[in-house]
Amino acid sequence: MKKAKRWLACVLCLMMAAAMLTGCNGSKESKKNSDLDPKAVVLTVGEEKVPLQVAYFVLKWQQASYQSMATAVYGEEWYNQDLEGNGETFLDYIKSTVMDSLTDMYLCRQQAESLGVALSEEEQKNIDDAVKGYMKANSKDAQEAMMADEATVRTVLENYTLYSKVYNQVVKDADTSVSEEEARQGTYSWIYQDFTTTDEEGNQTEYTDAQKEKYYQTFENIAQAAKDSGDFDQAASDGGYEPSEHDYTIVSGGEDEEGLYVDINNIARGLQVGEVSGLIPVDGGLALIHLDTDNNEEATADMRQTMAQKKQTDFFEQWIVPLREQAAAKITDSLWNQIGFEKPIAAVTE
Repeated sequence: MKKAKRWLACVLCLMMAAAMLTGCNGSKESKKNSDLDPKAVVLTVGEEKVPLQVAYFVLKWQQASYQSMATAVYGEEWYNQDLEGNGETFLDYIKSTVMDSLTDMYLCRQQAESLGVALSEEEQKNIDDAVKGYMKANSKDAQEAMMADEATVRTVLENYTLYSKVYNQVVKDADTSVSEEEARQGTYSWIYQDFTTTDEEGNQTEYTDAQKEKYYQTFENIAQAAKDSGDFDQAASDGGYEPSEHDYTIVSGGEDEEGLYVDINNIARGLQVGEVSGLIPVDGGLALIHLDTDNNEEATADMRQTMAQKKQTDFFEQWIVPLREQAAAKITDSLWNQIGFEKPIAAVTE
């Protein structure tokens, strides 16, 4: 999990640099943050102290990015959901990831000069324009809800831009070679039935055995119809399902697989092109697949690029780990623990 968080923190840094924070279009969180000191130190990275205002702004940007989709899936209290079943809520996960990204951001800023990295005049102008655009696009209430002022927004943009430049400087020496066979992708069409329902508060209820049996029979009928007709899509449609396509790496372990895809991809590797699987019980539901191809050239080219990028992030991770250990970053938990997602943030994060 920690490795996954560090990878997500790296992605967050690069996304923030690319997004340039075009701005928020308003906020439902209109209450002033008068009980929090924006100048208080929330993170120490080596000798450098990070004020709460910077961390708070980044966290609220992340909240705005997640909340619309997460609310639709998990309900209004999406941030309190324990997604991994390990006692860590979505809120805990995001806050931890933000701290990881801020730590790496400041470490990269500290190393920029020694690597010959600096902001160009054009980059500085783009940042200045982005800051002006952000402040103009937001009401005072929205700015207060995000703890945003010109200095904070500029600091965040400058630091994330520097992070991106340091990252590119470091990974230029990475070996990113990936063979076509290593990345070769197959594609299957599949249907899936979830065996749980989620109410507006995010509470999940599992189907009864009788309900599950009904779906098992439906999937059996679809599988048989697909085998008889040779048309999986039509058989699924007749049974009330719209198939989706999913690409998988032919070589087992050739990609980071998660959740139900681990079992389903392994089943796909044992099929011939055009073959329909048996019913696939997976954690939380039931799946059925049809192997469309074992050599999707377009998907393979995309995977080669993805795997090359993964090699870059792994190379960067090896470079920055010693810096993290030396810096021994410290979070002011008593301050950071006061911040939650109870009040929605309506923001544009593209």
